[in-house]
Amino acid sequence: MMGDMEFLGASGLMGRGQMWRVAIVGVVLFLAGCRGSTEALSDHLKTKLPAGARVVNFAGEGYKDPWYIWEIAPADPGFVQALVANSKLAPAPPGMDCSDPTLRTQSWWPGAGLSKMTEMYFRDPDAKEGSIYRVWVDKERNRIFILFLNT
Repeated sequence: MMGDMEFLGASGLMGRGQMWRVAIVGVVLFLAGCRGSTEALSDHLKTKLPAGARVVNFAGEGYKDPWYIWEIAPADPGFVQALVANSKLAPAPPGMDCSDPTLRTQSWWPGAGLSKMTEMYFRDPDAKEGSIYRVWVDKERNRIFILFLNT
């Protein structure tokens, strides 16, 4: 009879390094909902990433109530204008709470720092669509932070 450790691969079919790689790939696919960062951006925000821009960080889940967050660099003004137009976003009025309504905890996500950014666009859920959209432009770091949350 094979022991538990042999079945799991410690001295059997799969080495420890291979087990870790399989586990990491599984977690990444689960978190991304089997969708890539640029496909999710195009699907939910109806905007393609421009040439020269790249997704620096991405997290999300594409299942029942999908949510995605992106960090994009550099902050291309034309890309921001396309996001605003294609997703029907509005500029945040002065005094609006510009913080992240979801409190995501990825280490790269600015969280509370988002409320200090001077350029923000949004769309809140309405009768036709129950999604939250937020776009923050970090002019100091030349980055764009995007949040999509289906509620």
